[in-house]
Formats: sequence, structure tokens, C-alpha cells
Amino acid sequence: MGLVENGKDQLGRQSITNVEVLQKVEENESILNTAQQRKLRRIEHFLRHEFLLRDIGPNRRENVG
Repeated sequence: MGLVENGKDQLGRQSITNVEVLQKVEENESILNTAQQRKLRRIEHFLRHEFLLRDIGPNRRENVG
């Protein structure tokens, strides 16, 4: 790599510090963790609903509603 001027190297690529890279990685991990938690909550809700339907049984489900 060449000398850095105005935040860019000799090839015109943007240079950032290690601290900035770590901050971006932590942001991405936080976003991924949030998405994974939401996905797990939806799966838990679905499975809970399926177990309730199975516990009620087919005869009682026909009489409901």
C-alpha cells in the first residue's frame, strides 16, 4: 500500500482504521443477532400454536367457531 492522503491510498481506495472496522463488524453482528432473535420468536410462536391444535384434537376443532 502507498501513502494515505485525504483518506484514500494511491489506488484511490478508501482507507479506514482498525477501530472503524471493528465498529462496523459489531453493528453487523448486532443486526444479525436481532434478526435471529426475531426468527426464533416466530418459530416458537408457530410451534406453540401447532402443539395447541394437536392437543385440542380434530373432533373439538370442528366444533369450535
